[in-house]
Amino acid sequence: LAWGRLMWTNAGGWLDDAQFTLSLHRHFQDRDRMKSDGNGNPTNGDVTGFEVDDFAFGARFATEFGWLWGVDIHDELIDSYKYGTNAAGEVVSTGIQGPVADDSRVRSQAAYFQREIPVGRWTLVPGFRASWTGLDAGRVEDPLTGLPTSVERNWSAITGGVRLRRPLNRDSAVFAGLSQGFRTPSLYDLTSLDETSVVETPNFKLQPEGFLQAEIGVRGRAVAWDWDISAWHTLIQDMIVRSPVATTGSEVGKDNADGWVQGAEIATTLRWNSNWSSSFSASLMNGLVAQRQAIDSGVTPFGDLPIVDRPLDRLMPVQGYFSTRWEPGSFWWLEGRVWAMGKADKLSFRDERDSSRIPPGGTPSFRIASLVFGADLGRGKRLFIGVENLADVDYRVHGSGINGPGRNLLATLEFNF
Repeated sequence: LAWGRLMWTNAGGWLDDAQFTLSLHRHFQDRDRMKSDGNGNPTNGDVTGFEVDDFAFGARFATEFGWLWGVDIHDELIDSYKYGTNAAGEVVSTGIQGPVADDSRVRSQAAYFQREIPVGRWTLVPGFRASWTGLDAGRVEDPLTGLPTSVERNWSAITGGVRLRRPLNRDSAVFAGLSQGFRTPSLYDLTSLDETSVVETPNFKLQPEGFLQAEIGVRGRAVAWDWDISAWHTLIQDMIVRSPVATTGSEVGKDNADGWVQGAEIATTLRWNSNWSSSFSASLMNGLVAQRQAIDSGVTPFGDLPIVDRPLDRLMPVQGYFSTRWEPGSFWWLEGRVWAMGKADKLSFRDERDSSRIPPGGTPSFRIASLVFGADLGRGKRLFIGVENLADVDYRVHGSGINGPGRNLLATLEFNF
């Protein structure tokens, strides 16, 4: 990643504050896989990967009249590859594409603006965004013929939102909002062939996803207590959903579906006295989206499978975080932390097949306790020493596919200059 930024402030007019950012993000990813016969003897394999160059430009302006506006531009160039290998690792075949379409380009452009408008004791913050995305998949495997083909798609949308904020007193306020979201199908959505634990079929006809979210909450403080409580509900239109095509096997199909997701969050801090304080945060969410239900060994075409409502992929369970800190008034402090997560057993059809990430029946609940020591060493230097997972608990964050570390010691020395 390489980037540069130019900015100024207090210039007056429509360009009172300005910030320009130019960047290049280059990403490479490879996978070298060898299959075996079950007895440890190699049989065949593949080497696959992709390269992405993302050129980006952003400009953000604030006016002395209360407006905030700007533009975002991205131009991504993508190359991919796949080679089949024999038991000796020698290349014996060349694929049409790698994980995504080869020789591809994705361009996106967006302009946005918002303004804070006082209305009595309320503050109204409307905003709008106009966006355009163009996708050119230069070389992709046609799922019907198995031959090389190309795909060109483009989408545009105007989305908006409004937020309201009203103070209840000097230290607290209530807020609410209604906003739209828009996401175009990515090159991965349209042209991917495989993912961990599943085999995908490209779908060139996927539509953009749309979201409408309502939110309400309150935040504030009173003497030694801070709080932030909110709840939200999101309506989902044309979400890109992956579902198994058969009752057995690892192949999945992709289509658009409607649904909803909602949740609530709380974060609070209590300062017991000048030496002791505690913090607590928690979140929960629930949601359903229409999914195709496999009914046979794959005889029924994916588009003819029945549709049922199921939980979203990798829906996070209820979780909470609690900490208490002791600061004896000198340069050091000591903090105990507990992180807990409930059992994640609300699974989509794809989750139930994703055995590499999610155990049968869902990801078990866990509770992790840690102890952290911190010290301010002066002149911008701080030291942190922590013992994490004190009880050496076996745990996994839902959908991650990897187990968390056992009991471990972590030391960090931080310099600020």
